[in-house]
Amino acid sequence: MLDLLLTGGSVITMDPKRRIIEDGAVGIEGNRIVFVGTAQEARGFSAKKTVDCKHHAIMPGFIDTHSHGGHGLIRASLLGNTSDWMAAITHVYNHYAYDEYWYYEGRISALDKLRSGVTTAVCFIGAQTRCDDSIFAVNHAKGYNEIGVREVVCTGPCHPPYPHKFSRWVNGKRIIQEVTYDQMIDAMADAIRQLNHANNDRTRAFVAPYGLLPSVSPSFPTPSDKLPLELSETDQHHLDQLWRVADEYDTRIHTECYGGSIHTMIKAKNPLLGPRVHLEHCSGCSFAEQMILKETGTGVGITFQSTTPVIPMMHMGIKMAIGSDGPKLLGNADMFQCMRMTKIRHQDDSIFSGNDMWNLPPAKLLEMTTIDAAQIIGWDDDLGSLEVGKKADVITVNLLNSRMTPRFNIVDTIVMLGAGGDVDNVFVDGRQLLENGKVVTVNEEKVLMEGHEEARATLERAGLTEFMNAEPGWGQVRRYPSKARFDLEWQREDGGYY
Repeated sequence: MLDLLLTGGSVITMDPKRRIIEDGAVGIEGNRIVFVGTAQEARGFSAKKTVDCKHHAIMPGFIDTHSHGGHGLIRASLLGNTSDWMAAITHVYNHYAYDEYWYYEGRISALDKLRSGVTTAVCFIGAQTRCDDSIFAVNHAKGYNEIGVREVVCTGPCHPPYPHKFSRWVNGKRIIQEVTYDQMIDAMADAIRQLNHANNDRTRAFVAPYGLLPSVSPSFPTPSDKLPLELSETDQHHLDQLWRVADEYDTRIHTECYGGSIHTMIKAKNPLLGPRVHLEHCSGCSFAEQMILKETGTGVGITFQSTTPVIPMMHMGIKMAIGSDGPKLLGNADMFQCMRMTKIRHQDDSIFSGNDMWNLPPAKLLEMTTIDAAQIIGWDDDLGSLEVGKKADVITVNLLNSRMTPRFNIVDTIVMLGAGGDVDNVFVDGRQLLENGKVVTVNEEKVLMEGHEEARATLERAGLTEFMNAEPGWGQVRRYPSKARFDLEWQREDGGYY
């Protein structure tokens, strides 16, 4: 007897043949898929629970290959209200967020993913990764696990200077500490030891430094005349330690990459390249650097905000996937939105044409958020498609609405017209997390309001309450804030580095 039978819907398998089965069915036992076929064939099965999927698509859950833990509680305040947002949020994360902040934010982030049909999310802990202690990664994973969404926790050493100042709060008192690079490596290793393959393998953990090398910008392309001529001892020690931990715990490496980094790093004996690595953005990478990515089999994640030559790189054969880079004001967990915005941003990435509607067709975009995404993160043996033997991470998308009528081509319809709110059932490991649009694993209102209060308390602690009520800009074509402005000099005096 099956534990669960989803039947009567249009099954988008994303299997090697990319089968679409009209009036199809998916059968689940435990946490595995045991049947994919027609509803007629499924009539021979009995099931403990049957879900009628008439007027629905049945498909694998989305995989968000790059997002940021922490942003879910500050996106409507610091994000969008200061051009110094990276300095502002990094300072809050490093000096004013309680340990519990990461748990509360993890739950909010996971709910955001869940309601948009994301069943697996790759999450950096912070913006410039916070890794002075394993507790931040552990608490974030705890929040995700409580909701039930899979998480790949990404943590590792931040960018220089070393030692680096961080604050912890004990009984309401702030304690500033200087943390060495090797202490960050130890904290990263401890987080990976605790989290990799935890929670029945719903949690994994990757080695994730902020940037490829300490000597190269982690946030922007580095001009050729600013690149180091040789790797420094710090650079080589950095690479040695990252691979040591990755090998010790048999895990993967993920980080952000910008032009110049690969050119410099390729001189090392052990660059962060290859099938166990996926790099995010790769904005500003030269043609030579792109060739290195191809030759080494390194995966690349992109977002609609990446200034990456996507079309040429894909023609070269570089495997690419789409991430949200969120949660932010412009870029939340809605992968439908992310697919469309990625197409709009990158479809003209060619010297031969402009605004080419034929680039990045809907079917390719769907691959880049399911099976290609699973391959990028090294989890395609279990995730990314509906196939017998794979994990039962399945979503249903309600097609019975005016936006998606008529639906002659179901893939084009879903990708170009669908929205996160159309997802009404979500299963991870065969366990139902969302049923007819209602979260069934937690008291959603309680989780949301606890997150709201944690966000308020954190901003009050940091003295940044003016950003909670920033000027909206009524009647203005361009907003010129007169009140809420982030003070970079205060941030530096208070332990920050921007």
